[in-house]
Amino acid sequence: MVRVAVIGCGLLGIKIAGEFAYHGHRVKCYDNNIQALNSVFTKFQADKAQLYDDHVIESPDFTGRILCLSRLEETVNDAQLVVECVIEDFDIKSVLLGKISSFCPNDAIIVTSTLRLDLAKLAENVSNKARFAGLRFLYPVYYIPEVEFTPIKDTENMVMERLRAILGQMGKTLFFRSGSEPLILTEEKRELRKQQRVEDLRLSSGLPPVMMLRQDSNAPELSRSIQSDLYKIFIKKNQNQDFHSIQNDTDRYKKSQNELSDENKDNDCAICMDMVRNSVLRPCNHMITCFDCSNLLFKRSDNCPICREKIEDVIKIFMS
Repeated sequence: MVRVAVIGCGLLGIKIAGEFAYHGHRVKCYDNNIQALNSVFTKFQADKAQLYDDHVIESPDFTGRILCLSRLEETVNDAQLVVECVIEDFDIKSVLLGKISSFCPNDAIIVTSTLRLDLAKLAENVSNKARFAGLRFLYPVYYIPEVEFTPIKDTENMVMERLRAILGQMGKTLFFRSGSEPLILTEEKRELRKQQRVEDLRLSSGLPPVMMLRQDSNAPELSRSIQSDLYKIFIKKNQNQDFHSIQNDTDRYKKSQNELSDENKDNDCAICMDMVRNSVLRPCNHMITCFDCSNLLFKRSDNCPICREKIEDVIKIFMS
C-alpha cells in the first residue's frame, strides 16, 4: 500500500484518486472548495457503477481508503506520493507546490499533472527537486493505461523506477513525453481506446466480447506491455506491499524481463509506443526509442529522457 495525496478534486483529480484507491492504496483528497469535497463520494459511486457495468473493475467497491480533507498540511503530512492536479495556472500551481513540499516528508515524490507549463520553473519553489516530475494521466483515466512522465533536470532515476513499479501494479504504463507538446487523444481515439480496454479486460476474465471494434488503421493500440507476462506478474502481487520495497520489485521486474522470450519482451519505443526500439542515443548509449523518435529528440535539442544528458548523435541499430 502506498499513501497517496491527490491535490485538486476536479474531474481529473477524482478519477486519479479513484484509480489509486481501487488498487488498494490509501488516498487523501484535498481541495479548498468545500462543494468539490462534498461531491467526491457521490462521483466515486457513479464511477464505480459505470466501471463495474463495463467490467473494467471486478468488484463494485474500491479496496483502499479515501479521505477528504480541507487542510493541505493534514493531507500531505504522511504522503509517499503527492499528485497535484489543480487548475492549469502557473502562479496557483507554483505557490501550491511550494506549500506541498514544505508540509510533506522530504522523501515523498511530488508530481504535477500540468499540460504545458514549464516544469523547471514550477519546481523553483519545491524544496526537494530530485523527487519532483511531471506525471499526466490520460483521460478517461480508468480506461487509458498509458501515463505520461516528464522529468526535470534534477529528477532522480529512482523516481521514474518507483512510479513505473507503482503504476505497473495498477495496469498502467509509463511513457516519456517527446519535447514540450503533450500527447492528446482525439475524442474518436479515446472511445476506441476505451472499447479496446474493456474488451481486453473481459477476455482476460474469461468473459465473451460485448462489442465489435471498428477496424481503423489510425486507432491507437493498447501498449503490448499491458498484456504481457510482466503485467500479470505485477498485478497478482500483494496490494498491502510496503512502499519502500518497491525498489526490490523493480529489480525483480528487470530480472523477469531478461528471462522472458524475445517475443514477450517489451521493446516498444518509450515515446511513440508503436515502433520498436532500434537506436542508441550518444554519448549516454541509452536505447529506449525508435530511430524516428530519436531523430526528433536530436533535432529538437532535447536531452536523453533517461539520464538527461545532451544528445550529440543517434545511431540506428539493425537487428539480425
